[in-house]
Amino acid sequence: MLFRFVLFLYFKGCADFVIGCIIVTFGVHIRSMSEFSSTSLHIRPKLYAICGQPVLHSLSPQLFNAAFAASGINARYLRIRASSAEQIVSIMRLWPLAGANITTPFKADIIPLLDNVDSSARCIGGVNTVVHTEAGLMGYNTDHIGVVRAVHEAKCDLSQSQCLVLGAGPAAAAAVYGLARQGARVAVANRTVAKAQHLVKRILGNIDVQNEIEILNISCLNMELPRFDVVVSALGAGVNVLDSSMLSSRHVLLDANYSRSALAQQALAQGCTVVSGRRWLLHQAVAAFEIMLGRTPCMERMDEGMAHPLHPDSVRIAPLNPNNALDADLLLADDVDFNTLVHEEMRCAFGG
Repeated sequence: MLFRFVLFLYFKGCADFVIGCIIVTFGVHIRSMSEFSSTSLHIRPKLYAICGQPVLHSLSPQLFNAAFAASGINARYLRIRASSAEQIVSIMRLWPLAGANITTPFKADIIPLLDNVDSSARCIGGVNTVVHTEAGLMGYNTDHIGVVRAVHEAKCDLSQSQCLVLGAGPAAAAAVYGLARQGARVAVANRTVAKAQHLVKRILGNIDVQNEIEILNISCLNMELPRFDVVVSALGAGVNVLDSSMLSSRHVLLDANYSRSALAQQALAQGCTVVSGRRWLLHQAVAAFEIMLGRTPCMERMDEGMAHPLHPDSVRIAPLNPNNALDADLLLADDVDFNTLVHEEMRCAFGG
């Protein structure tokens, strides 16, 4: 107590630079001079976040905060709605955030803004994990790890499997990359054939695979479907391009959506093994945790965390500000009218 009191008297008239030195040297969190003089000092938790637009629906905070609690880590994982990839990078540098997960629509846009990006993320064309290091902001992709581990849970030997990936965005690219590296025979189908061609060209230009990656026309899917063992859908929850009558009990479907999509419901009715997008989310989160913190989390506790969704009556939304970081379920960094953003986020997360 005496030590802190002497520091306060000695530095009270000095510039903020000195107080900044106290924060860096002693690791204390000072919100204001009045708070400094009236409350005890405490260690500020490291901050991590999921950044996207929209982002209130994300279950990542439940996963990470459960893992932090289980491991006794003094950290807090937030949701930040950003207006651009540039804004995410600015927030990471200035707050700073120790790490962040990047979601739609910024996975590709953030790549050129980072100090370094690992080879898998460049090949996939999307970053979903950023770590703040002494060397700068480092970008990674763990979505491909999540896909492979989720499919393995269904007892699939990918080296002997034929896999169909629906879509051509960053999630689909991660699936193609991960499955192809496991020796699977992979085909891609997307409404815009040019996007699928670009995806395949980028991946084949960066890694060696045992088998060529095939591109299928959407109009031929139902005729081709019986030969596949695994179907990975990276399409929206309301989009289904397959004739469900062509699905059978031999098929494994991995659906990127958290909630049960129309395709997943039809696949279950046909006797397929359906792997929820929550398994994909869980496994990529475990890998991201390992990269950001250098240790393996308790996967069981992370899994349990997903069972505690937000409730619309108790959601706390606040403007982006470090003072709100420990109390809000969502921080809004966008420049649009605050109430408009709240309405959009609530609608995307809870419907209506």
